[in-house]
Formats: sequence, structure tokens, C-alpha cells
Amino acid sequence: IVEATYGDPTFIFPRRERTYARIVNWALRQVKDGRTPTFHVYSSGKSQEIVKLFNVYTKLPVVCAPIVGKANEAYTAGGVGLSFMHAETADGRKWLRKGDCVYITTTGRNSLVPSRASEAMATGWAVRFSSGSYASFPLSSHAGFDQLLRYVAETRAKRVYAFTGYTELLSKYLENELNVEARPLPLFSQ
Repeated sequence: IVEATYGDPTFIFPRRERTYARIVNWALRQVKDGRTPTFHVYSSGKSQEIVKLFNVYTKLPVVCAPIVGKANEAYTAGGVGLSFMHAETADGRKWLRKGDCVYITTTGRNSLVPSRASEAMATGWAVRFSSGSYASFPLSSHAGFDQLLRYVAETRAKRVYAFTGYTELLSKYLENELNVEARPLPLFSQ
């Protein structure tokens, strides 16, 4: 059974290291220009990856929206070392006013986004779609099309069921190109 969110051949992600470099370089340029790089990402998973990216590759303080901070605490309790501040604390508010930091929040707008923010999204959908007002980086926790094919080939699966996303397209491709019996799973409420 494979998850086919990006089961379309147009979704081939660049190497993760390249995307990381683009994210860090973009953020450093924003800070240099007096703007606060602000990332709108999922509160769990992607947020922690972005926090860790800036912890490892920069000296920029990372400030997080309340819901992201709560998820970070769970990761930290589980042994993932993350250095960040909560946006609602005095230190967090100070850094957001000063602007020499990175701000991590969830998708959509919220009242804590700094007035001098340069906003970005990190999502696999950035391979095909971009937001006119946000910088977009193709970073996903889902497998890209080529990764799905490699996984199926390496497992030597005889039968594959695809769910969520481009299930029909991936199933047809697996049958035609890899000679694997494949079909979409019926939709059901998740």
C-alpha cells in the first residue's frame, strides 16, 4: 500500500540538501534586507524540520507561533533537540520586533506575523504551484513520484494499492511501466 499524494510524474523533488540551501540563503537575504523570514508550514513535522534547519546552519534565533511551540516541546521531550522561543514570551516578542530572527507559524495569517515579514511556504506542491505573495520551497514529508517508483521497484511488489492523491495515475504508470498489478484503494473517510 502506497500513499500517492505526489503520484504524478510532474512531482519530482530536488535533492533535499539543495532545497535546504535555497531556504537558508533566502532567509539570510531577508534578514540582511531588514525583513523577518516567516514560514507558514504545518505545526507538526515540517515546522520542526525548518527549526532544526536554522539551528544547524545559521545562528539566527527561531521564534515559533504558540501551536508550533507546543509541537516543538513534544519533539524535544522525545529527544529531538530544537532551539526556539515561543512568540508569546517576552523574548519571543522582542526578537519579532527586532526582526533578526526566523518566525515559524502555521498556514494562513495570524496576528503575530511581523509587520516587516517576508513570507514563505515549504510544501511539495511548490514543484508545480507557487503563491504570488509567498516564496515557495519544494519541501515535503511525502515521497515524490520518482521515490514512489523506486520504492515499488525495490520492494519487488507484485500488487500495489494506492491511496490519497494521484491514485489512478500512479496505478496506471505502475502497471504500464513496471508491470506491477496496481489499483487505487476506494475513497473512505480518514
